[in-house]
Amino acid sequence: MSHYHATFTPGLRSFISKVLTPAVLVLGVLLLIYFNFNSVLKASQLSDDQFHGLVAFNQGNFAYRFQENAGIDRPALRYAGINILSYSEWSSIVSIDGGVQELWNNYHGYDVDQNKRQLYSTISGDGWQLFEIVSLVNDHTVTVAFNFTTRPASLPSPVRYVFDIAHVSSPDHGWYNIRITNKDFTAQVIQGSGVPTRTSMLRSNGTLSFSATGPALYTPAITLKNSTTVADGRSTLTLGQAFYTEYQVTNPTPFRIITLGTETLTFLPSSTSPSAPAPGVVPLPGQ
Repeated sequence: MSHYHATFTPGLRSFISKVLTPAVLVLGVLLLIYFNFNSVLKASQLSDDQFHGLVAFNQGNFAYRFQENAGIDRPALRYAGINILSYSEWSSIVSIDGGVQELWNNYHGYDVDQNKRQLYSTISGDGWQLFEIVSLVNDHTVTVAFNFTTRPASLPSPVRYVFDIAHVSSPDHGWYNIRITNKDFTAQVIQGSGVPTRTSMLRSNGTLSFSATGPALYTPAITLKNSTTVADGRSTLTLGQAFYTEYQVTNPTPFRIITLGTETLTFLPSSTSPSAPAPGVVPLPGQ
């Protein structure tokens, strides 16, 4: 009995290893290719982009991208080739007890969750960290959440942190007819400089809506920068290239994650936007 098993078992193992196992593996690979071809392509594309320092997720024509090796597009929103808005760390600052520095001039770390279409970015300064989570919600909405913690290396530790986050338009598309309340921003996204004439009508690509919520939001939460106005005596419209959101924390408890706030950005193309004039023509002042 023992001799029989001793001669049969190696042959069976050889058959399994040389014939059956490769066949099962090949079948499994074929099934994976058949059922998951699109997801494999997306994962491969993401891996290739990450090798070059770029992470991107999209649903339909709407997408966000994140540049790991540049101080702009962290993240940036895009719709069907239209550049809508970019987060600029070159222009964003942190003030620590009155001392000001750019967010970009610090250490950075990244992680990606492909299933949740999220990117995690960590900015580490001298005794503090800022955590940013970018999420693609659906085919027209992205959220950007900010959290914060301190890691004081000495005592006394700083008592007041202020973060000013810059949001900028692209060189080829601007924001027109801007309206701002305390925590909300809306504008038409148009091509070019946004300065209309009576012989040159502007066309709206759609409506950008932005809102900010959170316990650390300063009041007012949104400050417009680099803006101009267009007026003809009857009405005035605002054009802009940048705005800032501000978060403040006083006497933070060390080594504790503190929620700063969440920013929600929505873009509705002119064909579906209730506030965009059909068929996308932006009215001039007074019209």
